[in-house]
Amino acid sequence: MNLPGYVLAGGASRRMGQDKALLVHEGTPLALRVARVLASAGCAPVSVVGRQGGLVELGLPVVVEPEHPGHHPLFGVAAALAHARPAEFALVCPCDLVDLRPSTVAQLLRERPCVAVGARRQPLLAVWPTAAYEDVLRGAHQGLSAHALARGLPTVEVAEADLRNANSPQDLGLTSQ
Repeated sequence: MNLPGYVLAGGASRRMGQDKALLVHEGTPLALRVARVLASAGCAPVSVVGRQGGLVELGLPVVVEPEHPGHHPLFGVAAALAHARPAEFALVCPCDLVDLRPSTVAQLLRERPCVAVGARRQPLLAVWPTAAYEDVLRGAHQGLSAHALARGLPTVEVAEADLRNANSPQDLGLTSQ
């Protein structure tokens, strides 16, 4: 069975000023860029997780995050883990990792379960066991950090460049939006 991959796209994108998932960078929406990296590394199927209606425009399966207050990323992780069953593991990745390489994702797929680590842990780029669904959902409701929940996962050292995320227009070389 292939390992399912999920692009987390339900964030508020406050610093970016617009929905990051649908923001076109170098000709492709950010979420679709990441989805293509996951697919080329061996994830199948690849879905996008979020609540915004525009995600269907990406042409990927959409896993709708349940309604909840705020934009805690663990709700997206929980939705992915619930959707991935009966698979034993699921890879999750934020939509804003603009320099992520397929080789890095393939490395994570080999080491499952695991969390990517560069200069620091990146718990939203991880292979989570689907059995962690209840713990992740409970943690999201309690407001726990993704870092706190990912502490139990083995770490995989990855190139720091793969973990560069785009949080603002300046991160993408844009001067204004």
